[in-house]
Amino acid sequence: MKNDRAVSEVVSSVLMLVITVVISLIIYLWYTGYLSNVESAVNRLLLEEELSLRERFKIIHVSVSKNSDSSTLNISIYVYNYGDILVTISTVYINDTLVNLLPAYKLMPSRVAVIKVPFTSTVSSSSLIRIRVVSRRGNYAEYSVRSP
Repeated sequence: MKNDRAVSEVVSSVLMLVITVVISLIIYLWYTGYLSNVESAVNRLLLEEELSLRERFKIIHVSVSKNSDSSTLNISIYVYNYGDILVTISTVYINDTLVNLLPAYKLMPSRVAVIKVPFTSTVSSSSLIRIRVVSRRGNYAEYSVRSP
């Protein structure tokens, strides 16, 4: 005599329902955790883009003088921050030559900073000097002046 007893249909249906709910819950928790990471990364990117758009500065004056050896130019760049956030000036280009600023200049709103840059180059008298000041967020201001 063989005793073949199977699980009833009600028990098997409840068991399948519980397994489905548990798997769905695990997938949901994993998915929402993933989405929150993506959302925070997008929010950081949008905030940085907003700050970049609010950053406003311009070069209001440039003073150029020659050293006694006449191969080095002393360049003073006057930069005005007319925006409402802090601007960090990190690099300057003079005639497309990169000049790193160490330490970077921090420019408060409604303030003027004087960036002094010694520049060694063979610049002839009364030739045009192109200056580009670049912020850490990638915004820039340009100015041209004649060499002495």
